[in-house]
Amino acid sequence: MSAAHTLELLQAFLAPAGVSGSEQDMAAVVRAAWQGLADEVVISPLGSVHALLRGTSPGSRPKLMACAHLDSVGLIVTGFVGAFLRLGPAGGFDP
Repeated sequence: MSAAHTLELLQAFLAPAGVSGSEQDMAAVVRAAWQGLADEVVISPLGSVHALLRGTSPGSRPKLMACAHLDSVGLIVTGFVGAFLRLGPAGGFDP
């Protein structure tokens, strides 16, 4: 993977809003990125992206699962205090 491709992928991952409860845009980006890398890529009813890559060696073999969160911390401006912003949570947020 080239540096240019890595930067392009990072920009694609950072572009959509993906606060907790609204990860569908981010899921679509991840699905598109994984589409050519796996045998199956689906988005579950709960919004998770699942990719399956079938092995080719005969017999029993180990399995690997990788998982990560798609959502990001979301904040919303709720007011101003002088030159400062007052922020509140947007989506699920645990301070």
